[in-house]
Parts: sequence; C-alpha cells; structure tokens
Amino acid sequence: MSDPFSNADSPPEKPPHKERLSVGLLLLWTAVTAALLGFHRATSYPTNGELGIIPQLMAFVQTPLVAVGLTAWVLLLWRWFTDGPRFPSQPGHWLLLLLGFVGVASFALRALILISLTGLRGSGVYIGIHVLTEASSLVLYAVAIHTTQGRWRTLFCLGAANTALHLMMSLFSTLDFRVMQWAAVVRLLLAWAFGLSLFALAISDLRQGVRRDTLHWSAVIVVGGHLLYLTAVPFLIWLVR
Repeated sequence: MSDPFSNADSPPEKPPHKERLSVGLLLLWTAVTAALLGFHRATSYPTNGELGIIPQLMAFVQTPLVAVGLTAWVLLLWRWFTDGPRFPSQPGHWLLLLLGFVGVASFALRALILISLTGLRGSGVYIGIHVLTEASSLVLYAVAIHTTQGRWRTLFCLGAANTALHLMMSLFSTLDFRVMQWAAVVRLLLAWAFGLSLFALAISDLRQGVRRDTLHWSAVIVVGGHLLYLTAVPFLIWLVR
C-alpha cells in the first residue's frame, strides 16, 4: 500500500546551479579593470620617485584582482533583480564578495587621501569610512559563517576575528602603544592562519573530490594571489629603498 503522504507526483529537486566563467563575465571583468585603472591614474599623487615603478606595478597587480570581486557584486545584483539562480552559493563566492567590498573601500580611501593633500580637512570622513568598511565586512563575514557549512566556516571565522580586531584598533586608537603592537601581531598571525587555511581547504576539497564550480576555484586563486601580493609588497618596498 502506498504512503498517502508521499510526494511522488512532485517534480524532483533541481541540482544547485554551477557558476562558470562565461564570456559575459570575462568582458565585464575587463571593463571593471579598465575603469579601476583609470580611477587609479586619476587619483595618483606625485612622488619623489624613490620607489621607481613599484607603485605602477602594484596598481597593475592589485586592480585586476579587486575587479574580480566587483564583478561578483554585479553578478549578485543582476541575479537579485532578474530572480536568477542563487548567488552566492559556495564559499568561494563569498570570498569574491568580500574582496570586492574591501577593494572598493580602499579606492574610496585613496581618493580621500588625495583630497586631504590639497589642504581640505577629511580626516573625520576618512576614519568614518574606514570604520564603516570594517563593520560592514564583519557583517558579510557573519552572513558567510551562517550560510557556509563544514570546515570552510572556520576560514570565515578567522577572517571575522581579524576584521573585528582591526575594527577595535580603529575605534580605540588611543590605547596604549604596547597594546596596539600586540594587537597588530595578533592580526598578522590571523592573516597567516587565514591564508594557510585557504590553501589547506582547497587541497582537501581536491583530494576528496568535492564538487565546486569554476567561480569558486577562481576565487581561491584570486584571493590567494591577493594575499601573496599583500605579503610581498612590504618586502618589495624594503628592497627598493
């Protein structure tokens, strides 16, 4: 006798949508990269030439990485307005959104620094945007932790802890110098733990055959490259000097 409560006539559930690097996304990424490079050139301030071509190289490396994150935000808004497949749906998608958000904030702060060089007072706005960026990033991390399952949740917990500590340092900048030094050391350790965890999780997924879409793996490569870039920049400046 068949179960009267069975749902035999209902259609089977659709598998999760797998994102891929389409031609449209690549063209959008190219356009966003060009726009950010133009913004970078327009907001560049003259230097004494001590660093040589390092600032230009930094721009050509960082801008395409940030543009990937901004492209993810455009995709998110497009899916929201068109009621398309869910995005973000995998851990890497959240990494791209976080990278894009922080990248836009850094460009906004760069513009404020340029304005301050002209003699206008913008320190209050600068601090406000900085604090708002950290607080908003913390909210994004919290949502990612809530929606992500398994060991990837640990990665976002590390990122949230680093962001929360940075927010605390921004709000309480008048704390004792030794306290701020220790906080900076802890932040550095958290950043290294984040990068190593990202590498370990990617290797674990590959070994276990976990199915991830192309956009997820692109995010792992881009965020990993961005972390390497942030690590290498101080050493490059030190070598040039």
